[in-house]
Order: sequence, then C-alpha cells, then structure tokens
Amino acid sequence: MNVLLQTYYILLPIIATSLLGWVGVLLKSQRKKEAEREQETRKKEDAQEQMQKANSVGIMLVLRYMLKRYHVEYMMQSKITYNQYKEWIELFKAYADLGGNSIAEEWNEDIENMEKCESMDERSPFELMLEQGIKRED
Repeated sequence: MNVLLQTYYILLPIIATSLLGWVGVLLKSQRKKEAEREQETRKKEDAQEQMQKANSVGIMLVLRYMLKRYHVEYMMQSKITYNQYKEWIELFKAYADLGGNSIAEEWNEDIENMEKCESMDERSPFELMLEQGIKRED
C-alpha cells in the first residue's frame, strides 16, 4: 500500500502538469484561431467599406452628371414644369445627402429662381435639337 501511495504521489504532479500543459496548448491554439477569424472579419469589413465608398462616389458622379444635364436643359427651356421641378429636387437632395459640391448649389439656385408652369412640350430641348439635326440630314 505504501508503494502505491508513493507511486501516486510521484505520478500525480507529472499527470497534473501534463494536463495543464495540454490545456494551455489548446487555449493558445484557440486564441490563435480566434485572432485569425477577427483578422478575416476586419479584412472583409474593410473590403466592404471600400466597396461602399466606391459605390457612393460612382452614384455621386452620376447624380452630378444628371444635375448638370437637367440644369442645362431647364435653362434652355427658360421655365420648368412642376414635374421637372419635383425630379430636380429629388436628385439634388440625394446629391446633397452624399456630400455634393458647391456648383450644384449654384445650379439649384438657378432652378429655384426659374418660372414654374403646369406643362409644356414633353420633349426636351435635346430631343428637339436631335429632330432638327435629323431633318437637316434628310
């Protein structure tokens, strides 16, 4: 019995140390995997954020083009219908919400100062110019 107790007292610290070492290795590998997952998540979030920024810039460029085109069209008409004005306001608001520049503010002032009317020829000045160009070629 004494031999068994001495063997137990000798093996117990060895087994306990081995178990603690094994648990430590498991925890370390788990932390490493967790750090890798966090890094992957950060990379995905960064890529998504870059994509969102690129989309915002692209949308802003398209909106600025549309505002410029509409501004020229409405200035050529010298007045603006209520429907056109509503479209202008929606475009301008979206552009301003994305952080648009000051030139759009000037365009908006021009549009705000224009005479508004119920309706007129539904064709834009650009369509009329195209029609005239086609008639000349014939």
